Amino acid sequence: MTQEQFELQHQATWQAFEHWLNGRHKKATIQEVTLQARDIPAIYRDVCAHLALARDRQYTSALLDRLNQLALQGHEVLYGARTGVSTKIGRFFTRDFPQLVREQRGVVFIAAALYFVPLLICIIWLQQDPKLIYHIMSTAEVKNFEQMYQGEMMKNGRDSGADFMMWGHYIGNNIKIDFQCFAGGLLFGIGTVFYLVMNGIMHGSVAGYLTQIGAGEHFWGFVSGHSAFELLGAVMSGAAGLRIGMALIAPGLYSRATALKHAAKPAVGLCFGAASMTFIAAFIEGFWSSNQWAPFEFKVGLGITLWILLLIYFVFVGRRHAA
Repeated sequence: MTQEQFELQHQATWQAFEHWLNGRHKKATIQEVTLQARDIPAIYRDVCAHLALARDRQYTSALLDRLNQLALQGHEVLYGARTGVSTKIGRFFTRDFPQLVREQRGVVFIAAALYFVPLLICIIWLQQDPKLIYHIMSTAEVKNFEQMYQGEMMKNGRDSGADFMMWGHYIGNNIKIDFQCFAGGLLFGIGTVFYLVMNGIMHGSVAGYLTQIGAGEHFWGFVSGHSAFELLGAVMSGAAGLRIGMALIAPGLYSRATALKHAAKPAVGLCFGAASMTFIAAFIEGFWSSNQWAPFEFKVGLGITLWILLLIYFVFVGRRHAA
């Protein structure tokens, strides 16, 4: 069965269920389909079965998003889930966000490759040819990074009063990168690809150069704690931008406006998760990364632990509640 035939066969049921969900326990009538309260559990099971079939037949992500949303909303209503703001926020981070990342794993993997491959290449390349840094950034910028990671702050730490100021600075800087990666999707994804690759090159070059000139302990000790949240936040923003870009490039059976509307919801979810990760990264960077009382080995060990925990979070959290 083609997707068009599948949608035509079940469209009335889905629309009726949507109206019932919007009206909550009110009788909904769409064309000839009338839903009574006693019919809802069976309709809900049908929607879940349709979602499983759509996934198995690899129908478009727009249809999968719609059916998944219907199944989630139906579960909330039928099983009496609470709908307060704090509950929704808690549910987003304990279920919806990791589920969304897994559902959008295609664009997430592409965004990760666009960022991490250039980053790793530059780290390795700069070990052999550190002068390459001057082809990537200006002499003044290189000097600034040398002073930053070889200066007094790295040797003696930073005043506590400056932590709040730097926290705000890091939030602004990280949000700027995330916004560029997301908004670039509106240019048919070209802007997103550009900013992911460019940031991968810039970050990899700085890391490789500072490591090569002997400032590696200060650099890696500083960035290890917040790197997981900051870098994966940028990847999630890029994935959201690619989702928007793909809707514009290949809308499939829909108009570009309709495809963009379908893509907006998962893209916004990824952006909200990315913004939260950016906020956490800035907090760690502002109040933890510059301290000099923690030994280098402990900082790096903590950073590796956070990377592992975040990857476990995205792979396993929320699977029990998947529709």
